[in-house]
Amino acid sequence: MSVSPNQPRLVFIATLLLCTLLFGCEKRVEHQAREIIGPSPSFPTSAPVVISLQTFSRHQTNFSIQDPKLCEVILAALGPAQEVGMHKCAPTGRMTVTLANQDSLRLEILHGHDPSNVEYVYQRKYYMGPGTNFFKALKTAGVDLKLLQ
Repeated sequence: MSVSPNQPRLVFIATLLLCTLLFGCEKRVEHQAREIIGPSPSFPTSAPVVISLQTFSRHQTNFSIQDPKLCEVILAALGPAQEVGMHKCAPTGRMTVTLANQDSLRLEILHGHDPSNVEYVYQRKYYMGPGTNFFKALKTAGVDLKLLQ
């Protein structure tokens, strides 16, 4: 029996597809079924005035959002999230919010498996919530959303 030059490649592709179906689907189901274990985050009440966003893609990129109204929209969009179990993916960005009283808070933006959600770490707790308003506000601020994927 002769072996076609494409046979090893076809075996590799078939194996890759099988692994994706077996393990990729399982991960997606596990992610969607993550249990809510706590309430929404409690952000300080002082108004945000500046947001610095650092992305961790191939080329580290920094964004500074200095419109206080847009900063408020971005922070408010993170509020409806709820605490969930630990997320295993590495962060794709870090957001530092400077408040009017000069305090600051820091969040790690996580790679989300569902593009309609935003996932982040704040005060060592993991949160997941609706991402539409958050990503829309970042885009309005000029952030290239592909850098957070």
